[in-house]
Amino acid sequence: MAEADINQAVAKMMESLDKGTFRPLQNRLQRCAMECQDRAKDSLSSQPSESQISAAQAGMEKCVSKCVDGHIKLLPTLKKRIEDTVSSAAH
Repeated sequence: MAEADINQAVAKMMESLDKGTFRPLQNRLQRCAMECQDRAKDSLSSQPSESQISAAQAGMEKCVSKCVDGHIKLLPTLKKRIEDTVSSAAH
């Protein structure tokens, strides 16, 4: 296989991983974090006190942490998907 063919195959594989695995995971994590931010904003009155702002921020941080933890649990599945993609590209 010529070097150009190998480069093209690797580029195709990386594009597939990016579109099918990495971007969707990133988008899901961003949506989860945005939902946390929306909940924090919705919990505030129109004139929030410093303590309300602090409580909303703490709640948002806890929520985002749960998002991250949930997505970390997906990593073994993500790893398997990456391995399958690499393996199928090698054949």
